[in-house]
Amino acid sequence: MNLEIPEHGLQFLKDSAADAVAISVIDFRAKAFEFWEISDGEVRKANSKIFFDLASLTKPLTNSIVALSLGVNEKERLLLNHRGGLPAWGILDRYSWRQQMESYAIKASATEYSDFSALRLMIELENRHGIYYPDYLQSLWAPGILFWKQLSAEHRVLQNGYEKGKPVAGRVHDPNARNINEFCAHAGLFGTIEGLSQTLLAMDEKLGMLDTVAGDISDQRFCWGFDTAQGEETLAGGGCSVYTFGHLGFTGTSFWIDAQKKRACAILSNATKYHWFDKTRLNQLRRKLGAMTWQKK
Repeated sequence: MNLEIPEHGLQFLKDSAADAVAISVIDFRAKAFEFWEISDGEVRKANSKIFFDLASLTKPLTNSIVALSLGVNEKERLLLNHRGGLPAWGILDRYSWRQQMESYAIKASATEYSDFSALRLMIELENRHGIYYPDYLQSLWAPGILFWKQLSAEHRVLQNGYEKGKPVAGRVHDPNARNINEFCAHAGLFGTIEGLSQTLLAMDEKLGMLDTVAGDISDQRFCWGFDTAQGEETLAGGGCSVYTFGHLGFTGTSFWIDAQKKRACAILSNATKYHWFDKTRLNQLRRKLGAMTWQKK
């Protein structure tokens, strides 16, 4: 399997607009992982140097960590699982976004994936516990996880899209994260595949992530802020158990964890380099590598 994974990554780069793809297979029993960073026709395993825009992977790396660590009350759980009745999205103002988030009533509703829910939850948890997210989360993040404003010329980053007809590189793709221009929980983290893998391992070792999330998985789509693998066409790939959860990122990132098999597959790319609307090749890669991960003996 190890030889096949980079070959699939190389083929993905030939068929897509992405400049690079990084792939990790994580073994939670062994507390270890194997990763490949593929770009410029080369496969690197010794270290990972490319910082990918993690997009909505930011949500589990912020809100889910804090929730697993400090717990959530009933209203916070609704926000965490996108069932709090907040709008899905909208352009926010830099100076009034907090007031706008706090103006919404939180009420049990049907599931609607919502960046606003993620932002409101951050405000609620920071206020209730007297914490500041970046300071609190630092001990759980590996060195390969950075807030986008921490990026410098020393970090290798890739074009992740366009803004007003100009390439976006070294800045977060999400327009609200740029508007807010400060740390926020819905988007804004960049990371290497090594840093993401180390962080997911730490989330389980320090917070008991696999057992806690698997124990609460139900017919609802989201659990502890993670998406769940539902249906035969799940992007987690065939062969995963019902105890599989993860998240997707708009820029072409994802991770899926099977708590029963205690394995995970993570993929980072800049699939939105030119456009966002065609992720057929990326989704094929997600399903293929996921299936390979779950079938591993």
